[in-house]
Formats: sequence, C-alpha cells, structure tokens
Amino acid sequence: MRFALCLVAFASIAAAVSVESFTKRQQFNPEFCTVNASAAFLAFSDQLLNQERSAGGATPDAAAVISVKTWYHIVAADMTAAGGYVSDDKVNQEHANLNKQYAGHGFQFVKQGITRTVNAGWSNDGPNAAQNMGTALRKGDYTVLNVYIVHNLQGDGTAGVCSLPQPSESKTNFDIADGCRIKSDTLPDSGYANVLVHETGHWLGLLHVFQESGNCQDDTGDKIDDTPKTLVDTECTARDSCPGFPGSDPIHNYMNYVPTSCMSVFTAGQTKRMNNFWTVRNQAP
Repeated sequence: MRFALCLVAFASIAAAVSVESFTKRQQFNPEFCTVNASAAFLAFSDQLLNQERSAGGATPDAAAVISVKTWYHIVAADMTAAGGYVSDDKVNQEHANLNKQYAGHGFQFVKQGITRTVNAGWSNDGPNAAQNMGTALRKGDYTVLNVYIVHNLQGDGTAGVCSLPQPSESKTNFDIADGCRIKSDTLPDSGYANVLVHETGHWLGLLHVFQESGNCQDDTGDKIDDTPKTLVDTECTARDSCPGFPGSDPIHNYMNYVPTSCMSVFTAGQTKRMNNFWTVRNQAP
C-alpha cells in the first residue's frame, strides 16, 4: 500500500502553478498532501527570508523549546478499526513519533487529550468537513495543534491535509478549520508515521522543498536558503535534479515527497523558519 503525502496549491499569484501541473504530478507521485499557500503567506515567507539572511548564522536557542499543546480527534466512519476508529495506543504511538522527529528542532508536543466522534460524512471528507469538524471539535487558540484522524481524504491517495499559519490571523482570531487531517491508516504500525511529521511542518510554516512548477529556474520552492533547489523526489535515491545549482536533492528531508521511511532531516534554516512562524501563531489580536 502506498500513500500520497502532500500537494501544495498556490493561490492566484504570479508564481502560481496550474491545477493541470498538479494533476499530472499525481499520476506518478506516490506521496502527496494538500495545503494552500496564499499570496499573503508567500509574501510573508519572503520577508522572513530577508530577515533570516540579515541575521546571518543566528539560530534559535536550543534550550528554548516551544511546547505545543496538541489535541487528537478520532473522527471515524463507524466504530471499527477499518472505519477509522483507532485505539488510544495507536494515537499515543503517533504522538511519541512526532516528538521523536522534532527533538532538537525547538518544539515539543504536549498531548492534551483524545476525542472520539463517529460521523461518516466528516470521516470521508464530505462537504465542508474541515469547517464542520473545527466548529464542533477544535480545542484551544491558534497555538494549539488539532489533529483529526479520519478514514479518508479527497484526492487519489491523499494521506494528509494541513493548514499554514496566516499572517493576517492571530492567537484568538483564526480560521476554525486550522489544523491537520491525516488518514487513520498512516499511523505508526502502517509504516507511514512520518505523514503527521510532514503535515505538522506545514502547520509550522514550512513549504515543500521542491520546485512546485517543475522548473529549476523559477522561485516556486520553499524560500529557505539551506534546502537545495530540487525537483520533486519520489524515491529514496541520491540524485541532482537541478544541476547548476548548489547541492544535491534533499532526499531525506521531511518536506520532500520521498517515502516517509526515508525522512529524517529538518535543516537549520527550516528550524529557524518554524520558530519564526510560531510568532505568527502566538501573536496578539
């Protein structure tokens, strides 16, 4: 069984990539997810990049770990494991893996609890599922990570969907659909545990490391200096897909499209970016 991990859909901006290009990628890409990068988000990412360049090699204080309150919502189609009604033990394993992969990157996730809901429409990504689940189930302010474990998501093979932090929102004034949704069959014993790690990277402000347009020459990458320009990677095989630019493909990066078992790296620049975007989530209204 193979999953699609993450597909970024850019809003109407000059650097936007077409829906057609996404559709073609889905035909051969084994892993993708869905997250929307607005024009405001991309512009703010550019601002952060300039600030990070001005700060030079300064990195976040390794001792200053940010604690992220985290809620898990099991939203099942029915009360069977096949329908997404997973055990607390599986959720606890997922949470432990999330903390393991983010260790050393300035974040610790503190589980607040697990809720359980049986709703086939929500669990199978029916109309307005994200908004409806958020309205009924979401806990806490903009700094609280809400993870919805569902049976299915729209898109052939989509394994996860997550929101990006928006500079126009604040700690107490934000889209109720904020959070991450992952399929119940991506939990640790499935071999796809790093789906949530990847998705949480989006929630903390990271984009995919690869050129969304499929063109090495343009600016549709992640706007972080220490992730080499790369085209999408779908295999854990060393290569240089953008020759003429520094570095080889970051095939072990959590924000690539490689099999999740190949993922093991956030760069210093990505760690800095997540810390900088945390201030967006934590800003006063």
